[in-house]
Amino acid sequence: DSSVHQLATTFDISYASFIADNSDNPRSVDDLKGILGEVLKAMREEGKLWVKYERGQPCFHITARKKQPHEASKDN
Repeated sequence: DSSVHQLATTFDISYASFIADNSDNPRSVDDLKGILGEVLKAMREEGKLWVKYERGQPCFHITARKKQPHEASKDN
């Protein structure tokens, strides 16, 4: 009843079962998790989302957000 997921701005991305099916450039689950983490970090720094690494669950907890007026001025 009190989950932020019900607000339609928060979701989880699981990295529990990544499939690296490119035989020319095989990647481990940890490698793919790291790449996803880098992308999410960049998006967080751009003010597009908040992200939390879930301990005990193989996922990132993500909330989409809008830049605040004071943040928009940093880009100019």
